Amino acid sequence: MDMAKHCGALRLGRFLALGLALSLMTLMFSSVIAPAGAQDDAVAVIELEQLRTSGGADMVPVRVLVESRRAVDGVLEVSARESNLTWQFPIAVAANTEVQQLIGVPTGSFDGIGRLDATLFSGNDELAEARLDDREANANAIGLLGVESPGEEVNLNPDIGLASVVELNDLRLLPALDSVVVSPAGFRSLTPEEQDLLVSWIWSGHQLLVADDPGSLDGLLPNVATSAETELLGAGVVRYVGRNWDDNVSPGISVAISVTDQLQGAFDPSNPELLSDAGFRVAGIGVLALVLLVYLIIVGPLLFGILNKRKNLTVAWLVIPALAALFSVGLFAGSRISNSGRQDAHAAIVEVNPVSALRSEAFLVSRSGDRGVELPEGYEVVSSSLVDGFNFGGQFITNVPTTVRPSRTTTELELQIDSGSGGVAYVRGTDEGLTDTLRLSDLRFDGSMLIGTVENESSERLEGVAVFVGDRDTHLNTIEAGQSATFTIDVAAREGRFGSELRDWNIEFRNEFFGGGGPEPSEELEDGPVNGSRWVLWRASKQGAAVPDGLVTAVGWSREFDGTRDNEGRTALIARAALPQSDGPVLPGQLREFRMSVPSVNRFGDFGGDDFTEVIQLVHPVGGDVSELALTFPQDVQEVDLWVDGEWRQIAADNDTGPSVDIPTEAWEGNVLTARYTASNFVDPTRRFAGVVSRTDGTDDVGLLPPGESAERDVNDQFEDERFFGPEGPAVLGSQVEIVHSLTDATVTSESQGFSSVEEGFIEGTYDEWTIELGAGDRLEVEMLRLDNRDDLDPYLIILGPDGRQVASDDDGAGNLNSRIDMTIEETGMYTIEARPLSDFGFGGYELLIDIDRPGQG
Repeated sequence: MDMAKHCGALRLGRFLALGLALSLMTLMFSSVIAPAGAQDDAVAVIELEQLRTSGGADMVPVRVLVESRRAVDGVLEVSARESNLTWQFPIAVAANTEVQQLIGVPTGSFDGIGRLDATLFSGNDELAEARLDDREANANAIGLLGVESPGEEVNLNPDIGLASVVELNDLRLLPALDSVVVSPAGFRSLTPEEQDLLVSWIWSGHQLLVADDPGSLDGLLPNVATSAETELLGAGVVRYVGRNWDDNVSPGISVAISVTDQLQGAFDPSNPELLSDAGFRVAGIGVLALVLLVYLIIVGPLLFGILNKRKNLTVAWLVIPALAALFSVGLFAGSRISNSGRQDAHAAIVEVNPVSALRSEAFLVSRSGDRGVELPEGYEVVSSSLVDGFNFGGQFITNVPTTVRPSRTTTELELQIDSGSGGVAYVRGTDEGLTDTLRLSDLRFDGSMLIGTVENESSERLEGVAVFVGDRDTHLNTIEAGQSATFTIDVAAREGRFGSELRDWNIEFRNEFFGGGGPEPSEELEDGPVNGSRWVLWRASKQGAAVPDGLVTAVGWSREFDGTRDNEGRTALIARAALPQSDGPVLPGQLREFRMSVPSVNRFGDFGGDDFTEVIQLVHPVGGDVSELALTFPQDVQEVDLWVDGEWRQIAADNDTGPSVDIPTEAWEGNVLTARYTASNFVDPTRRFAGVVSRTDGTDDVGLLPPGESAERDVNDQFEDERFFGPEGPAVLGSQVEIVHSLTDATVTSESQGFSSVEEGFIEGTYDEWTIELGAGDRLEVEMLRLDNRDDLDPYLIILGPDGRQVASDDDGAGNLNSRIDMTIEETGMYTIEARPLSDFGFGGYELLIDIDRPGQG
């Protein structure tokens, strides 16, 4: 009986399995033979279109088109996997119509916007879905205001590709655009609030193209009232391109890269100030190591000794897990106690202009759970992820899943924060309460010295006040509320090192590409007004529009300004003004340089091509004399083209051309010079290939080749050209500043036995030259030792002979990164010892040991 039941159950199981298999086959067969037009029966269709590439921008505009056969009242949801962001828009589509939604999608450092998924919901029903993978598109995107669209794309002038055209019906899309074309009527049609938003967008480093004659926006734009076709407005630019504007669209200016702005977990090493202000207390490695050591001592020799003495070692199976649980509970409780009293915090950069103030803020939400955050009207999330969620410091970054619900009156965020953690969101919008609170006035030149006044019109004392022209800076320290202070900067001076202001703010900042970065712990970090992390990230993300040449920039810090959510933190106010014209010729520091967005090439980290190209525009003060300016470029540049009369013309430079050349007069169109550089791609594409210097006796007058002719320089032979490169390696590193020291008192005469000297120096965006006269047969020994192992300095020594050519070099000959050269002099003359960092970014103090011996002298 039992066997019969078992066989019956077995037969029933086989029958059910066979039925299930047949059902699955039927479903699969029906899906295969479904009519091809079945998809056409969908109620709605979604199309996703990327309007520009991610190169040179922190946001990319994406058009979402929803078409429905019947009336739909629902929700459009768009998700970006790379940044863990989801947008939810209420949407209403009438039958047989379509609705367009434009969104600005944050970009990553290498991967662009990644993958987007869009779904249309009506209640709980999914009516349509679509997917977009990051793809190549035009690098430039322009919005239209009050002008008729010529089509989906327009040609760029100079001729470097195409730009996508976007009807700008919602000004919240501005951060995702390079340029905006506007007619005077279109500008006047905006509300005063919208006009201020557009001006703030330009002021922060973007481009407005006016489809009319110069002067047609006089009285509507602050500080723009000349007859020039190109005028600076803050860190941005205004160009009058005429009524036939579509033939004169300038490429967008590259002002932002997205590697720095990200939506992420709070425990990112670049945010120690935010964590401190929010009350997070993370145990250091020393504390954790001590706790671990105590635990190992207890469960090791101490426990073994006690149990062995009692002759009951088997109890260890119970005691050790109990001790582990006890330590875990203790650590958890201690963490809860040490992290009690947490609050939200912010770090903000506010770019002030006469009509508004653009706030770029990172705020930390400290409490866990699904946290709803309501931002002021018009604020946008501008965060993005790093490469696959992995940062250069080797630590994983956990992106906080965030839902964005924009509306006409507010933007709501919902952050899903793990227990005991926090979330950091980067947002951007206008701050009416800080408009015109910091001002630059009374700017004038006395020779090369720029003199001016910084006015603090805010209600709070500003600390750490600094003034910049490019990387030249001066510090005014503190300006009380309602007070002002004067400053002086030598615009003709050599530029300093990126981030040198941090030292004046008493912040030691680690700058290690693969080893991570961030401020060193200090009292300034804990208690000072400056957020060094946010400042460095903001400067890097602005890509030349933060504190550029051609502008004077003032910054002041305070802890007294509220964040977007009335939370505690640190805020920097920034004011800018264009440099006036000096009495003499235009100085290189008076030129405003704009990097142009070039289509489909030259993303950071793209080493796949044979060469690397960048396009820049240089704008000088209206009416200035530029006859004393020259172009300079390193030997690895293959060719230099200038835009002249609507076409590219190449500078007739070859391998015998010196390091600088005259700028042909015809290359200046009004007050603008447009240049294109092509260089060998084996060099680092992030370095500066070319620049402008003052003319010297060594400047070559090479002129331009006829239209259509070209003559590439042979960069493959550059290491054989000893005028640029010595036999043992490069004699020039990047654009470091030369500081010359004379050792004339150390001249070795025929009667002397030798000479010994100990010299000290400090390298910070500089290299030092020590000159000394030597004779044939002398033995020279030089050592370059770094003084502090904590400094980011890898010493590098170079010896130049009497003819200026390199005769010796060394990197690590003295061990521990220190350098040493020991050589016999072959030719009498003046020799130069160059004490350098191995890379442009190295800095720190060093000691130079010089020993000279003349064999045979008694």
